[in-house]
Amino acid sequence: IDHVTHALAAFQRTISHGLTPYERWLNGDDSALNTEAQEGFKLFISERIGCIRCHNGDNFSDQRLWDIGVVTKDRGAGAFNFKTPTLWGVASRGPYMHNGSENTLADVLELYSQGGRVKRPTLSPLIKPLNLSNEEKAQLIAFLQSLSPDDVTKRPSDVSPEKSKPWYENEDLFPKFD
Repeated sequence: IDHVTHALAAFQRTISHGLTPYERWLNGDDSALNTEAQEGFKLFISERIGCIRCHNGDNFSDQRLWDIGVVTKDRGAGAFNFKTPTLWGVASRGPYMHNGSENTLADVLELYSQGGRVKRPTLSPLIKPLNLSNEEKAQLIAFLQSLSPDDVTKRPSDVSPEKSKPWYENEDLFPKFD
């Protein structure tokens, strides 16, 4: 098992992707984020919405444990606390939350808009009803999608069949043996 773990870790270190639209925007490409995503970024860092309070730093995570009001019987690290996940690549990682209880980014934003789905004494004081409008939700989703490489956020109908093959079916990745 140790060998498998080391091999998997070595393989994961080789995985990379091109810059995300957000990274290109940070590097000066003003066209990398559309207006909707830029407005979503402003909301993300705003005092009112405050996503950045927990989703901060290089990894968009404070690495801390919080109860955000997810419906669950799992107590996590005690008192329903779960680690703040990174947001890099978030558009491709649904369903969301530790238990998959939120199917889409829109569902996640609705959880935060309501101030959590369950009100417990352990609920983080940072979680309060945000009462997000549909426009604000769309703007935040556009920003969150910008944290994933372009090819990840495309709908399946937008991706060519060649690109949509699983990696293990891509013959170009494997050496040819006669």
